[in-house]
Amino acid sequence: MLPRLDQQDFYAMYRAADLALDGHAWSGCNTTYEALACGLPVITWPGAMMRGRHSMAILRLAGLNRLIADSADRFVALAIELGRDAEARRALKAEVAAQAEQVFDGRAPIDDLAALLQESARS
Repeated sequence: MLPRLDQQDFYAMYRAADLALDGHAWSGCNTTYEALACGLPVITWPGAMMRGRHSMAILRLAGLNRLIADSADRFVALAIELGRDAEARRALKAEVAAQAEQVFDGRAPIDDLAALLQESARS
């Protein structure tokens, strides 16, 4: 475990890391956003409750569905597979950097909220 880091050192840690592993029962949410902003791939295995599904939703929005495991075995296998393959991690980091824009600047969440509000107003 690292001691508490200031914000810039925290982001530097993310930029130096190979992968982030999202917890199963309680999703990272903010840490997933921060990881993607630093170009760090996040592997998640969504839980049954909403609190364990934030990272899944964020990764789907980014089009990074292959980082979403459907079981404990797949979560571990994906982490091992990417942990052992430096070239795959480099390519994935480039993909994350390119796709993160959809999370931070994409219109889909705004458009979806607008549609929901319009539908609610008609009901």
